Amino acid sequence: MGLALFLAVLADRLIKGREIYQTFLIWPYAVAPAIAGILWLFFLIPELA
Repeated sequence: MGLALFLAVLADRLIKGREIYQTFLIWPYAVAPAIAGILWLFFLIPELA
């Protein structure tokens, strides 16, 4: 819990490279649905796999 608070404070502060840091924090939320969609595509259309 303390680590999460520390990371949130770093994301909120004006630090060098803040935009890149925030991008890396959001990246898993953006990539996971796309990968799940590709996996479902392979499940539903076996000719693609």
